[in-house]
Amino acid sequence: MVARTALGRTGWIIAVDPRPIEPIDGVEVLRGRVGDPRLVERLGPDPVDVVLSDMSPSISGAYATDHARSVALVRAAFDLARPLLRDGGVFVAKVFAGDLLEELEAELRPNFRRFVRTKPPASREHSSEMYLVGLGFVRRSEPAR
Repeated sequence: MVARTALGRTGWIIAVDPRPIEPIDGVEVLRGRVGDPRLVERLGPDPVDVVLSDMSPSISGAYATDHARSVALVRAAFDLARPLLRDGGVFVAKVFAGDLLEELEAELRPNFRRFVRTKPPASREHSSEMYLVGLGFVRRSEPAR
């Protein structure tokens, strides 16, 4: 797992998935769904340094629908991240490219000191997947939406 390798043995990693997944050495797996209002409580009171979302919608074949679902998953991931991230924390989320992307970025950007969109070199050339990266989380009393 990339996160475990990057973090080494010094940090705590929690994976959230609604389905059973194979155990990963050094990773605590929590069965649950992003969007469940009880999930924040289940994750505990301690602030986290990074929230990484690699969620992807079930592909319908209708690109506009898949893009909209991908954007909705990023919003749900950030809604989960907002109360969990420490000040200065990092948020990374996979999203499909499309016409809702600029609006999504405009919602997320004010919550971070630096915000970028990137397509990693390991991503397939023709894939529409990209990542939104927010660095330096700034806690706000109200969502930026």
